[in-house]
Amino acid sequence: MRGGPGWRIDQLREEDLTAVMAIEADSFSTPWPRGAFLEELRSNVYARCLAAREPDAGMTAPVRAYICYWILGDELLIHNLAVDRTFRRLGLARTLMEHAF
Repeated sequence: MRGGPGWRIDQLREEDLTAVMAIEADSFSTPWPRGAFLEELRSNVYARCLAAREPDAGMTAPVRAYICYWILGDELLIHNLAVDRTFRRLGLARTLMEHAF
């Protein structure tokens, strides 16, 4: 399956954080702590966090990739972007970037 229109892109939710934390730990030598994601999701008015999910997996589809970014005036600042190791090289990071822009 390729990234792009076939993937469902929606808001990252608190209930997604278990999957997100696993991707974080596998992707970065210094992963964000859970509290940083909670801050972005709950109270940072500048923050936007999106998730990529498989299209046919239903409403509880697990997160396969995510992006967290801020919109400040006419600037977009990417703070975090990662893809589950099994789903890399499918265009998911590009798809999330395109949605952010």
